Amino acid sequence: MENLSIRELVTLLEQELIRVGYKDATLNYYRDNWKRIILYFDESGEQFFSETVAMQYVDGKCDFFAKEKAGLLTQSNIYLFRIVRMMGDFQQHGTVLRRYHRSLSRVNNSENLALLSGFQKHCQNSGYAISTQKSYQRTAENFVCFAEAHGLSLESLTAENLTAFVKTLMGYSYKMVEFVLCGTRAFLRFLRGEKVLTVDLSQSLPCMQARKQTRIPSVRKKDDLLKLLAAIDRGNPSGKRDYAIILLVTRLGLRCIDVKHLTFSNFNWNENYLELSQSKTKRPIRLPLLKDVGWAVIDYLQNGRPVSESPYVFLRHIAPTEPF
Repeated sequence: MENLSIRELVTLLEQELIRVGYKDATLNYYRDNWKRIILYFDESGEQFFSETVAMQYVDGKCDFFAKEKAGLLTQSNIYLFRIVRMMGDFQQHGTVLRRYHRSLSRVNNSENLALLSGFQKHCQNSGYAISTQKSYQRTAENFVCFAEAHGLSLESLTAENLTAFVKTLMGYSYKMVEFVLCGTRAFLRFLRGEKVLTVDLSQSLPCMQARKQTRIPSVRKKDDLLKLLAAIDRGNPSGKRDYAIILLVTRLGLRCIDVKHLTFSNFNWNENYLELSQSKTKRPIRLPLLKDVGWAVIDYLQNGRPVSESPYVFLRHIAPTEPF
């Protein structure tokens, strides 16, 4: 789409946002900003969209680069930046990428929706962790949306289409690209199993070689952890909760998702141990309930936790009061 004028680019982008179900209020917000950006390009004598020129407009509007360096960007500044990034991504890839969506469903074809539902059940039956199921489902939806945006049917996919999809991952972290590729392979194998594809295209995706030295594990020094814990205001309910959570993570090595899912039944106070099945591995573990950890949880339960009949230990402290 690099040969399209900025007006043609905006017209096609608007059509795509309408197709995937953006609300009128959001569309009007984009339209107002597009008009101002187009006017700036006209005054600059630029016919074709360029992120460099567009960012000059953004910087002139809100002193973006200085604010970014000082950490003073406002939400409106960030929204304006995202509008420019969306235009650049659409110019390059011909689709609206995942990073601009929240809970918006972007798949319109009923057959594709049925396949996504089938893939969800397939992930459940395969015994994937819940977090993996959700991530793979999002990846599959992103892939299907990409195909629909380019007028492709899943039955007619080619290796070249996969290459174009992989290019949309430019700029993502190594681990994110690796995970998206894993989810895409799982979806492509599912399509082959459902006989939607006549060949297994999962082999056409590039491989990400994982090496032990690729990334050094992130480790906190003891002094830093003590400073972190000391900075928590334990005089208020949220602080009591956060203190207990961080102790569970740092002292017992629990994953955040396992802390989130802790219930009263996981604690054996009489024998001072914590027993649970890990969300990721499904393996049961028993951990000693260390004194500082146990007393922090007790302090939260007695003096910080909102009144609730929920079986989960840790709750949100803003309405609605419920588990995370």
